[in-house]
Amino acid sequence: MMKEVATTPVLEAESPSTTLPGSSDDETAAPEELKSDVEVGHSPWRHLVLVASMFMTLFLPALDQTIVSTALPKIMTNLGAADSNEGYTWIGSAYALAQAVVQPLFGQASEAFGRKWAFLTAITIFTLGSALCGAAQNVRWLIAARVIQGIGGGGITSLVFILIGDIVGTRKRGKYQGFIGATWAVASALGPVIGGLFAEKASWRWV
Repeated sequence: MMKEVATTPVLEAESPSTTLPGSSDDETAAPEELKSDVEVGHSPWRHLVLVASMFMTLFLPALDQTIVSTALPKIMTNLGAADSNEGYTWIGSAYALAQAVVQPLFGQASEAFGRKWAFLTAITIFTLGSALCGAAQNVRWLIAARVIQGIGGGGITSLVFILIGDIVGTRKRGKYQGFIGATWAVASALGPVIGGLFAEKASWRWV
């Protein structure tokens, strides 16, 4: 007689869900929109005032790159150096070279001392250089003053780009950089005209 073998169903042990320390269900969710794409929270009017003031400040260093070109003959004649090739070369070049050299330095300064103080320092240096240019009594004085003016102009230029990066999200940043390019284009076009008008109708020292 065959014995019936009692078969006991084997229950599979439920394996506990293993979760790694520090992991959460939220990590598997789809990533949210990057915070850098969101514009920094300012009221529309405050944002408009900030951007407009930065572009107006940038307009002056951009203007000073070309405003001297048409006034240069009158400047050299007034300073008694009409035959000085050194003056014709360096009055324009000193500004552009100083402007290019100091831009990385002001970027580092803004990280160390803050955007506000670096920007105000650049504006102060530019204003001081402009005053010294207007008071120049000889060519070398004017060239040295143009170097100081270029240092301030380079600081303003670099900090405007940095500040735009701070207050504008990445999606809109290209548009604002286009506005910066438009500011330079307008200043480059108006510079020679304004310089010539000041030299002929008023005084080159206002340039």
